[in-house]
Amino acid sequence: MITILEGVVSGERWHMLEDTYRKAIHKIPQDLIQSFLVQDTKDPNLWRIISVWRSKADYEKNIESTGLYSTCVDVFRGVGVEPTRRKFEVVAKHMHV
Repeated sequence: MITILEGVVSGERWHMLEDTYRKAIHKIPQDLIQSFLVQDTKDPNLWRIISVWRSKADYEKNIESTGLYSTCVDVFRGVGVEPTRRKFEVVAKHMHV
């Protein structure tokens, strides 16, 4: 399961967004495999928090019990942006190790 929160953040708030993300992500559940704060290369005001979960069931269990979704939303809200959220099921993957 992959979730993506997306928002448009003005340049003067980028540093605040990065700091808020770094502080918020210290307390993540075990079932959250990876989380990324990414900035679009063509539109630098477009930011995303991409989260990779072990499974859809683990995502649903943690999102309900830990409040992580609201934590990530609050990262964007802290810089005055209401993000959009999208969820994706992983149907295939490949990793180099």
